[in-house]
Amino acid sequence: MISVVIPTYNEEKYLEKCIQSIRNCKTKDFEIVIVDGNSNDSTREIAKKLGCRIVLEKKTEGIGPARTKGIKSSKGEIVASLDADSEVCKGWLDIVEKEFNTNQELEAIGGPSTYRNALYDTWSFVCSASNYLPWPFRFYYLASNNSAYRRKAIEKNGYYRDCVHEDVDLSKRLNKNKVKMKYLNEMKVALSDRRFKERGFFRTLLYWGFASLRIFLGSPKSIKGYTYRYENEKGN
Repeated sequence: MISVVIPTYNEEKYLEKCIQSIRNCKTKDFEIVIVDGNSNDSTREIAKKLGCRIVLEKKTEGIGPARTKGIKSSKGEIVASLDADSEVCKGWLDIVEKEFNTNQELEAIGGPSTYRNALYDTWSFVCSASNYLPWPFRFYYLASNNSAYRRKAIEKNGYYRDCVHEDVDLSKRLNKNKVKMKYLNEMKVALSDRRFKERGFFRTLLYWGFASLRIFLGSPKSIKGYTYRYENEKGN
């Protein structure tokens, strides 16, 4: 089974499209786990209507711990991570299933996450570039809005932690521990532009850039004060 884990807070605008895109596949052996940070809109009603399993957070503790709680609550041997505004390509789950079934040594996979705005999409290019570098310079960056893992691999490497860019933090540990990973161009996800609209393009790049630098320097930035959707109760 594949468990798809999605953290939410007031995601009524995006969630249904996300779930419907996930279901546009051939495989039937999957579950969708919604980890909800006490939404005050119709997020949980949408998730329930569409047959998702809902895991509630008593308070909004941050997106990293929410993803981890969802993973620990899930049933699948393969665990996939998405955001609520992710719209996956047709057959996304089929790609995930095929890769892990055909390569038993493979432990983690990811693919490109794109934005509809060409300017915003430059960030995706920067993030994905490290996946194409030649050895020994390659760094596999598996975005938390488009990735999947064998359960034992993410358990062994400490799950997602409570910091800004929790996926960079996890990817750093996976690379350090020489986890068998693969980056798939066909495993595509489209994202909304809300992240850049909330802070502004260049301000967002600087914020994320410094947060990533702190991770590589061994001092991840606390999630406190971070205004990215799930962590902030103002919504969008």
